[in-house]
Amino acid sequence: MKGYTLIEVVLSVALLALIFIPGFMLLNDNLLTERVSEERTIYAHLAEQKMEELVSKRFGELYAKIPSNSNIYEEEERDLIYNGYMFNRKIKIIAQNSGLIKLIVTVEGKNDKGGSVTIATFKGKFN
Repeated sequence: MKGYTLIEVVLSVALLALIFIPGFMLLNDNLLTERVSEERTIYAHLAEQKMEELVSKRFGELYAKIPSNSNIYEEEERDLIYNGYMFNRKIKIIAQNSGLIKLIVTVEGKNDKGGSVTIATFKGKFN
């Protein structure tokens, strides 16, 4: 009699599953990690872009945005889309003193996988 018994077939299928399932899971994890890395790279680019825009402005123009009863100005851009990614961008201008301000830009993803990227710098008033 030729052929395979049911036990041989079941054991063969189980062995193949033990070999291939971890490989597919590893591939899936790599794809997810690649997606998160791509999102963070885009968020960093968007934060740098906004920071360059702020730094290029005159000190007085940025300092004038800060309310007289506070030392912090905050602005938020919501539901922006770039390359298919949805994100929010927050800007903070904090007066350290009358001649120095701190600029903070935070870009955060809407899907909670890419997280957020925050960059900060200082700008001073020069006479």
